This record gives sequence, structure tokens and C-alpha cells, in this order.
Amino acid sequence: MDASDQLVRLITILGEIVADPSFWIGLTTVLMFSLARFNERQRDEEEIDPPIPARAFTTRFRYQLAALTYAGCYALGYGALIILGSFPFSQDILIGLIGAIKDQKIGSPAWAAMAVTTILPFLGPFQRLDSALRVRLQDFASIPLKARRLANEIVVGVRTSHNNVPDSEFYAVLIDCIARLKGSPRLSAQRAYIRFFGSYQYVLDNLAQLAGGPPVGNGKQIADLPHGQWEKIFKRLSRLIACAVLNVESDEFDAREVLVRELTIPGIEPSNWRFTNSQIGLGVIIVIVCVVTGIVGASTYRLGTYRGTVLTIGLVMTTAQKATLIGVLAIPMFILPLVFAAGVQMYLLDRRGQGNPLEWHERLLARVFTFGGSFSLSFLPALAIAAIGARGGTVMILRWLPWAIPPAAVATLFVVQSMWRLTEIGWLNAVVDFLTHATMALLTTWVALNLSKAAGIEPEAFFGLPADTFDFVAEVTAVVTGGTLGALQCGVSRRIVTG
Repeated sequence: MDASDQLVRLITILGEIVADPSFWIGLTTVLMFSLARFNERQRDEEEIDPPIPARAFTTRFRYQLAALTYAGCYALGYGALIILGSFPFSQDILIGLIGAIKDQKIGSPAWAAMAVTTILPFLGPFQRLDSALRVRLQDFASIPLKARRLANEIVVGVRTSHNNVPDSEFYAVLIDCIARLKGSPRLSAQRAYIRFFGSYQYVLDNLAQLAGGPPVGNGKQIADLPHGQWEKIFKRLSRLIACAVLNVESDEFDAREVLVRELTIPGIEPSNWRFTNSQIGLGVIIVIVCVVTGIVGASTYRLGTYRGTVLTIGLVMTTAQKATLIGVLAIPMFILPLVFAAGVQMYLLDRRGQGNPLEWHERLLARVFTFGGSFSLSFLPALAIAAIGARGGTVMILRWLPWAIPPAAVATLFVVQSMWRLTEIGWLNAVVDFLTHATMALLTTWVALNLSKAAGIEPEAFFGLPADTFDFVAEVTAVVTGGTLGALQCGVSRRIVTG
């Protein structure tokens, strides 16, 4: 069997695997395990950080980026075990490495899921590799540096407003900051802060015990502690406050706003870029509306040009139903890469804020990494769409692989273009953003169309559209969706950069 035959067999095996429902069940198990594992903190060299999960030490999007990347590595390992277990020559190696799992066939999704979640993470070499990967990705997400830097700003700011006060009074001021957060005028935030500090009350109890009891606010030290011991208490307490605002607020911009407006701490630097939950919600609405509008509008227009085709309400409604399903499935294809790309951008901004900006070649590699990660995240939903369409048959992976290119390209262009603007005129910037993103979406969709056709995709069988109509619908939908998504997302993020 030559190399081309082996490649064809491998692709066929992959198609059969992703069409099996047990593959997706096993993948879900692996993802849940890896996400929970990533939230575990690594060793704290300073022994000052509060002993709480990793999620609280950075912003939501930074954490999601790193956690999804970590989970993606586990998913790749899961898939690799299934593939290797499908070949007789590698099964003996796997048995020697992992051992047999009772009642599970080597190469099955259940066997691979059990191996990835219960055996490999605790084997010496893999355990060290897993630990190194987790440390690297937590550093990438600024865990715990984001909370530490913000805590340092809190201490400096409070010292500025309460200069030359005794250590006990300074401790009392930090405790009062927690009380004010728990009494936030925003009811949803108030409940979240009460829940956060209630979950980690043991940290506050421990600090109070070290300090000799609750602060009395009488200008005298509560306990006869050396100043160095008080400094450790202040660091841990300020880091707990930083973790609280990073955990509760939607992003770093809002977290810093809370420290300034609600706690009136001076000297807190504003964030220079943001990506929030509202932008994700906005993106979801944009994708489904634009996809449905583009498919229905383009297909009815094109079908209306054919002789003998009569446009009826029934035909339009049938097209709208299919378009809605595609729109729903397209949401993760576009939104997951967008979130990933925003996370990479935040890492680059963190590097700049730490006085360690990237060189030009490092920035280039960062953009390549952005595209590659966005492509991987977009391809998984595309596989799910293909598996649904296969109805239990074999999924032809090469036919669907190219369709992850347009969302990845739009997400990468978004983070590049959102950092600059052409003019001071808002509507002109929006036009430029729309045209550039629409052009990128059109070009990459043309590439995806030709690659998927070369792989043998049959639009009429899957989508119920003639090939030329399918091309037209795909290109129009890509222009509308990519252009609108890029323009609105750039407008929201760029306003923070330049405002």
C-alpha cells in the first residue's frame, strides 16, 4: 500500500469516526475533564496568592482562550489515540504504553476517552508534559500576573489616598473595600460579590487571624506584627480584591472602572482595549440574521432567474427553514474564532503593558497563531454540521475542511484592524471596516468553494441547491456576514482604544 492509499484510508477512517455518536460523547467527556483540570492553580512561589481557582486571577476572555487551547490539546490527544488504535501495527505499542482497559476495545472512542482522562495525565512523562503545558497557557492568560499587577495598583492607590496611616488602619481600608464591593449599587454585581467572598471566606478568616482579629479602626495595630508581615497580609488581601473584580466584572475595562468609581481608588490605569459579553451577543445576532438574510435573499433571487421556476411563499419558507438551521450552526463557526482572536489580542496588549512588546516577527507569528487557532475552533462546528448531514454515513472531511477558512480569516482581520482607524469620522471608518472584512470573507469563501468542490462536495445533495446557485448564495452570505460582523466589532473595540 503506497502513501496515497494510506492517506485515503486514514481520511476514510476519520470520516467514519466523526459520524459515530460515541465519538462526540467521548469528546464531550474529555473537554469537561480538561476544562476542570485547567482551573487548578499551579504552585505559588511567593505563597501570597489567595488559594482560589485559576479562573479568578485573570479576565474572562483571557481565561477562556487559554482553557479552550488546553482543552483542544486534550481533544487532539483523544483523536490521535482513536486513529492510532485503528491500525494493528500501533495497537501493541498502545497496550504497552497505556495498558488494556477492561471491556473497552482499543481504538474505540470510549477507550480513548478513558485513557485521556484517567491514565495518561498520571503517567510520569505525560504528567510532566501536562503540567508544563498548563503552566505555559496560564502564563499566556496572565494567570496570576493580571491579578498581581492589578493588586499592586490597588495597594499603591490606597496608600496614595491614605498616606502615613498605621498598618492596622490600612488593613481596615482594604477590608472596607470588600464591604463596598458587597454593597455595590448594581444589584447583580452585589449578589456576585457576596457569592464570591462567601465562597472564599476562609481566606478572609485566615487573614483576620494573622492580623490578630477584625480591624478596630482606632489607629493602633491590632497585633504586634513586623511591618513585613503586614505587607504580606496587604498583598494577599489586595490580590483577593483584584480576583473578585476580575471574576465578577465582564472584562478588565469594567474591573478597573469599578475600582475607580465605586471604590474611589486613585491611580488605576484605564484598560486600552476591550471585548465583552455584549460583543459576543452582538456577534450571535449578526451571524444568524446575516446568514438567514443572505441565504434567503440570494437563493430566492437566483432561483427566480431560472425559467419555469415560480417563487411561492412555500418555496421561500422552505428556504428560510434551511437558512435558519445553517445560521444556528454557523454561530459557533464565527463566534468561537472571534473570542479566540480577541484573547490573543489581549495577550499582546498584556505584553506591551508589562514593558515587553513583541518584535515584528513575533507579532507575525502571533497572527499566524491566531489564524491557526481560529481555524481549528471553526472546523469543529463544521464537522458537526457535516456529521448531521451524513445521517450516520461517512463524513468526507476534506470537503468540509475549507469552510473553516472564512471565519478564521475574518476573526484575524478583526483584531488587526480594530487597533487602528483611518479617520476621525465614525461612519467612514465603519464603511472601511465593512469593505475590508467583506472582501476578506468573499476571497476566502471563493477559496473554500473551489477546495471543497475539488474534494467532491455536492451542493445539490446536501443543500438542495444547484452548484452555480450555491456559489452565488455562499458568496453573498459571506460578504453580508463577514462585512457586518467585522464593522460592528471593530467599532466597539476601537472606540475604547482611541477614546
